[in-house]
Amino acid sequence: MQWIGTEHYREHLVTLCEFYRGRRDAFESALQTHFSDLATWNSPQGGLFFWLTLKQPLDTRIEIETPEGIDMLLRPAGLVSRALAFGIDFAIRAALLGV
Repeated sequence: MQWIGTEHYREHLVTLCEFYRGRRDAFESALQTHFSDLATWNSPQGGLFFWLTLKQPLDTRIEIETPEGIDMLLRPAGLVSRALAFGIDFAIRAALLGV
């Protein structure tokens, strides 16, 4: 607990934010390349979860095959509350926002 608030802690947060920002940006780039015709989304301001809104209805009872090595979770939006979509430290969120 003594580490929190130290300069090393802040430097570590900056490193983490840069790392996760890169992952978020890479994932959004892949979404743009492969899903822009199928869905819309907003870039997350904190965290890594993208909430996609499909442009056309999709029967979620079907099984969707993904390329090997790609994990994808597809579930109807009604099963998960967006209010529960959190989990990023406020310091990290502030760093992602550039505050």
